[in-house]
Amino acid sequence: MKKYVFLTEDLYGLTGSQRYVNNKCKFLRENGWEVIVFWNYNIAPIVLEHIKCFDNERYIYHELKFYPSWFSKRGREKVLNRLRETIGDADQIVIESSKLELGAWGELLAKRLHCKHIIFVLTEGVTIQNQATFDYCYAKLMKKEFFNINTANVINFFSKFTTILSPDNYYWSASQGVIVEKYSFPSFDDMPKADFTITHFGRYKKYFPSMLSEILVFIASHPDKSFNFFFLGNSIPQDEIRNSFCHSNCHISFHSEVMVIPKQLFEESDVVIGTAGCAVIASRYMANVIAIDVNTSKPLGLLGRTTLDTNTSSGRYKNDKSVSQWLEALLIQREIYPPLDDQNVIHGYDYQMRFIDKCDYNYIDSTKVNEQITRHDSIFSFLVRIGLFHIVEFFYYKKRGVKVIIR
Repeated sequence: MKKYVFLTEDLYGLTGSQRYVNNKCKFLRENGWEVIVFWNYNIAPIVLEHIKCFDNERYIYHELKFYPSWFSKRGREKVLNRLRETIGDADQIVIESSKLELGAWGELLAKRLHCKHIIFVLTEGVTIQNQATFDYCYAKLMKKEFFNINTANVINFFSKFTTILSPDNYYWSASQGVIVEKYSFPSFDDMPKADFTITHFGRYKKYFPSMLSEILVFIASHPDKSFNFFFLGNSIPQDEIRNSFCHSNCHISFHSEVMVIPKQLFEESDVVIGTAGCAVIASRYMANVIAIDVNTSKPLGLLGRTTLDTNTSSGRYKNDKSVSQWLEALLIQREIYPPLDDQNVIHGYDYQMRFIDKCDYNYIDSTKVNEQITRHDSIFSFLVRIGLFHIVEFFYYKKRGVKVIIR
């Protein structure tokens, strides 16, 4: 029997990390693996088909949100023993962790189970600050047991301590497996005819205010044109956007999460704006995709045409245009940008599984890994260390609408 164990943050919702785990679970089961997913942040029910079975308290561990270094040795042992009991025995076990704190737990659990452990960081724009964290992650990287979601994130992750010379060797793709089909989608299909349709694809992120300001600059410079603006994604501030777009030549439409992405979103939009996996998906359908840097809120360029960076700059591609200037170039000037020649190979599930055979059973001390999580780290870590984790659960989780599980 083969078991594949995920340590991930949350399973509710339809963002990239949930879709990745859901689709990889399907892939693994089809290839003879039993799958177990532990998660820690339960705000709403799970909606994706292949991970619904983990909507159960036995798979939810609030402790995994925080570094094992916060816990006493006895406290860590209690958590690891409960995880070990749920996993059970198998001929082969592989652990995959999706965040830094989860990776620290994953290494300790792998040592306990004498199994293989891979870290695949799904979080965007992380730069580690702590020497102990660097020592651990870099050692995992050199063993080909640490990966990020693209080359730019690999570079940025370690940038304070070293330069990664071959970042292409240390990234996996998290965007494969998203279903895109053409079907009746009134929110988009029923928009009025306009000169141009601009779509933002993806949930709300911090670059929104800057992006909207740039779009308004572009609109103001073309009062003779009509525009459709469509926003597909979760947590979009609809009232704020409607109040900003007071121009009579604009029609705005919104839709939140969808299980299947409507193909016409890419085929019929003149420009798509997005970041990370959403930008990658749109570019596969030959849309003009302005990729946004999640750190600087500025464009990275036209994805697949002037840049291969999807959410943070790798420094390999130059961009000298703002969002409004890109819209001007693409929609008004009708500039044409041929695809880049050196398109990256998508490092999908089959590619990922090849690394399992290469993993060894030598483990690295992760008990000193510790990057900032909250503004109250020192208080929370003290409470956790002296055995008052239930207080941290209440203040950290309860105030965020999480159903707190007290064991």
